[in-house]
Amino acid sequence: MICRDCMTVNWSGREYCSKCSGELYGKHLNSFI
Repeated sequence: MICRDCMTVNWSGREYCSKCSGELYGKHLNSFI
């Protein structure tokens, strides 16, 4: 998966994208970091 966002986090073999503007995945990712 190629993310066009600021942050890419690899969790359980999957990549999640965190957008710079917005908290769509922001708060969700913080739970796994």
